[in-house]
Amino acid sequence: TTTTTEPRPWDLRINGNLLCGNINQRIVYEIYKPIMTLKWTQLLCPTFNHSETLNWEAFFRCWTMHPPHVQIQLVKYFTRTLPVGKNLKRRRHAESEACPCCGEVEDHDHIIVCKHKDMTRTREELYDGLSSWMESNTPDTISCSVKSILLGIQHPEVDRAPHHTLHHDQLEVGQRAFFAGLWLHGWDKLLNSWHKEQGSRRSADKWICLLMTKIQLIPLAMWKTRNHIMHHNQYNIIRQQQHEHLNECIDNIFRTKPHARLMAHCDNFYFTKYTKEHIKTMRLQRKTNWVTGAILIISKYDRITSIQSARFLSFFQWDPG
Repeated sequence: TTTTTEPRPWDLRINGNLLCGNINQRIVYEIYKPIMTLKWTQLLCPTFNHSETLNWEAFFRCWTMHPPHVQIQLVKYFTRTLPVGKNLKRRRHAESEACPCCGEVEDHDHIIVCKHKDMTRTREELYDGLSSWMESNTPDTISCSVKSILLGIQHPEVDRAPHHTLHHDQLEVGQRAFFAGLWLHGWDKLLNSWHKEQGSRRSADKWICLLMTKIQLIPLAMWKTRNHIMHHNQYNIIRQQQHEHLNECIDNIFRTKPHARLMAHCDNFYFTKYTKEHIKTMRLQRKTNWVTGAILIISKYDRITSIQSARFLSFFQWDPG
């Protein structure tokens, strides 16, 4: 006797992983996954020698939970390419590598531990929000471990005993990997056992990804506060001086601009579209662009000698008598 089997689609696997859904995208992902794993290991935890114990599935999954513009900022932060003080000095865009908020040497790790009062207030608000979220979603052992790691980063001089071996192992992975969402496999296993004790059917993988995304947003919120302090507090005097200089240039432009009959209609419209008083009330970047355009227009008429003289202007007047 012959047995008949029902036909079914083939199972497509790469490195033992079953591919489904968008096959082309999954194939590209599986091909480049070892390369990206090695690259992120070198960036986030170069001294950690047991990368196979890291939860790479949750790491790559939590990145897809952010919108594209947040992903770009996260990549810049974790690849150490943000315009912090050290990078600006190395690129010769600044003479000092001091933090614009507290004056200490500014690198990417300093953003988390800056001691400026506004930075401290933002950090405490973020930590309090994260703690309140973990109260109803995580066991006390995991919640205390995460809080201890965050406080240890803020106050490294205080010796804090690890709550369990998983806490100690995560400290060995490093601060950068912790904020990037590169955690050990033991966290989800510990939460699964707690869910079974509570009789819950929640997914530990989903919880670990949600927690990672909240921790990943902490450096970005600190970076946003840092930029707000720099642009709205420290450089107010410099911006005021720039406005005063541009206002003097505007007065000089309207005083020395060519006569309307000498300019093309489009050039004349550039000066008559807005009044001088309205231009002075523009924002700094827009005012700078207007002054630059006005100087370029005036430079086109510099070849004409005595363009303001009455004798030259009378050449364009026609007397029928």
